Amino acid sequence: MTQEGLAEKAGLHRAYFWDIEQGRNISIKTAYKIAKALGIDLKDLFDF
Repeated sequence: MTQEGLAEKAGLHRAYFWDIEQGRNISIKTAYKIAKALGIDLKDLFDF
């Protein structure tokens, strides 16, 4: 999945993902949207 595809699926602007890569803090709501778009639980997004 491309960043553009993920952004569209999560309902976020594609440029926002560049901001995240650059260290932008995100809200739990945004993290949930990303996890949902990836088809994973929110806790798995932070499991590293």
